[in-house]
This record gives sequence, C-alpha cells and structure tokens, in this order.
Amino acid sequence: MRKEIILIPIIALLFIAGCTTEKPIGGETDEHGCLIAAGYSWCESKQKCLRTWEEGCPSENEFACETDDDCIPLPSDCHPMLCINKAYESNYEKPEFCTEIFMYEAAYNPEDCLCVDNVCVNKNLGRSAEDEGISLEEAITIAEDSECTEKGFLTEDSFYNENTKTWWIDLEMKEELKLDYCNPACVVNMETMTAEVIWRCTGPETNDLKQKYVDATIYGIELEIERFPDKIELKDDLEKYKNINLQDYELHEKKLIIYETSSLFPIKFNSVLTESRSGPFYYVVGIKGDNYSVIETETKYNISFYLVYPRDDGYNSYYVYLDEWTLINDEKQDCMDAGGEWKTFPNTCVDSCEYRRNEDLMCGMALTDGCDCGEGMCWNGESCEPI
Repeated sequence: MRKEIILIPIIALLFIAGCTTEKPIGGETDEHGCLIAAGYSWCESKQKCLRTWEEGCPSENEFACETDDDCIPLPSDCHPMLCINKAYESNYEKPEFCTEIFMYEAAYNPEDCLCVDNVCVNKNLGRSAEDEGISLEEAITIAEDSECTEKGFLTEDSFYNENTKTWWIDLEMKEELKLDYCNPACVVNMETMTAEVIWRCTGPETNDLKQKYVDATIYGIELEIERFPDKIELKDDLEKYKNINLQDYELHEKKLIIYETSSLFPIKFNSVLTESRSGPFYYVVGIKGDNYSVIETETKYNISFYLVYPRDDGYNSYYVYLDEWTLINDEKQDCMDAGGEWKTFPNTCVDSCEYRRNEDLMCGMALTDGCDCGEGMCWNGESCEPI
C-alpha cells in the first residue's frame, strides 16, 4: 500500500537538513558538534545531529532482518533514507506534516526496502531523476498493450513532453472511431507506465481554443494530484476533463495583471505570476502558441490569462492559461497623459489601486517611482481611475 503524505509548503524542507551541512552554533556541543542545550545528539545511523523527538535514530539491531517482508521505511521520517525491521515500527511516531518535495532516493513504500545480508536497506539510494526516463521503444511497448492499439494504429510520428514526462505518439484511428477536427495521440506516462488516447480536437476556432484550455486544465489537475495524491475528487476531475465534450466546456474567468519578468525566473511551465506578495498566485500551465520564449525577461507586460483550475493553497490561487501579453513601454508617459504626476513614494505600493482599496496590504519599505493620480483617484498600471 502506498504511503500517504500530508503536504505543507516546500520551505519546510529546511527542517530536514539537521546537522549534515553545518553544526548548530551557540552553547555547549558534544564531540560531534551537536548543540546539547538545544536537545541535539549524534545519530550514528544517520551520521548527523538531530533531535530524537523530531526524527528517529534507529539502533543497529533495528536493521536486522531475514526477508524483504521484514523491512519498512523508517516511520518517523517524511522522506526516509533508511529502512528498519517492521517489528520496531511502534517505537516511532509518524510525522504530522511533510514537505511536498519528492526525493528519488527516499523509500516511501515497503517495496522500496530490501533485506540484504540480513540488513534492511533502501534500494533507492543512488537513484536520480535521470534514471527515470523511458525510451521511445519502451513507450511503444507500453502503448501496444493499451487502449491505443484497440482503437487505432501507432504511427512513426512522436515527441517527448519534458514538462509532463510523457511520450506522445500519433494515432491513426480505426474508421468507425474517427472524429472530425481531431488529431489523436497515444500518450504514455513515464511515471505510471500507462498509456491512453488523447484526442487533441482542434476543429473550428472556438473548439481549438477550448481544447487548449482543457489541456491546460488537465495539467493543472495533474500538478494538484502530485500535491494531494489522496484527494479522490481530483482524480474524478481529471477523468472528467480527459473525456469532456468540447461543446460542454465553459470558458472560465479572464484576468489581466501587470507583471515584470525577471532573468532569474523566466516565464515557463508552472511559473508563478502575482502582483502582490500576499497573493493570489497564478501558476502557468499553458500559453497561446505553446512557446514560452516569446515572453522576454526583464520586461514589463500587461498579461491576460484564463483561470483554468483552482490551486488549493489558501490564497485563492489558480492554474492559468496565458492568452495575451503586451509590452508596457513608458509608464511615466502614460501617467502624465492620464493627468497624473510622476513622483517618488516611500514604499513599493505607490498609488496603486490595489493598495488604495486595501490599505492593510503589506508594502515594501523602499523609495519607488510611481504615478500619483490625485484626490479620489488611483493608478491601475495604465491609467487613473476612481477609488
């Protein structure tokens, strides 16, 4: 049975580091550099300082085993690197929270543990993401034993989608199953080692647009399932959108934000867009034209996008499909053309409508140039408007 993990933001990963990278400072330390006053002690089996009430430190006898069935991942760890004999499982408490990051070397399931020379070991140690890819030949083997060959014939045209870790092999459908305006593909998922038919219906312009949004919605749901693998409703939604009739798909809300791109964080699949550090946050899962490189770095844009699926993070965030983007060339000139005054403000919120309508909004304390629209007005990024 697959181990279920409760997720929290990735920053909690900092708590995993323990003393492997640097020893605690301040106060009396033991011979290994562990800070005694803070409750740290040396764990020989993990080769690091830790607090035993935060994570387990198995003794040598807990690794003893006779068969693979004796071994389980260390229950106290979110991302176990060690396996122990299941007879000692009751000695440990399962963590209440875990980070959402996936570690290729961790043993998440009992089948990840082996009994080697009467010692429980983690068979994933040394495993990496590079090892997880499958070749086109392997993908074809999986496709041949799936619904794809029941409904059609595999062609020689294919490509690998790095974002979704899937092989897409064009299908020639059987005559009785062909649909107008559709270009079906057999999609092989390298993680689940399964294959399914994706129709890719492009048809008239409206259907073409809807198909793009449906595809983006599916990507968003798949990312949510990675975060919350135990949520049944997500899997139900995934099945729904994979089989939805485009005529039944309703376009969602469209939003416009002002966003300045960065050379450190170019816009790409699963990039995060926001106008405020307090959210909401918008996670990109699709773009018109399928080419993210057309959006340049170090450039300010008006970006419009469709909300395709909600992201459960407490900030009213969404996965989005980028529909249009236009350069913002000269905000100062736009300000003066709108009758405003270009001046220096004491914070990063300047005279923005977002701030003027919610003065509890947190602002950075830094001198920032912006547009002052005057009494009863605010700056929306393009023009002055009433508060």
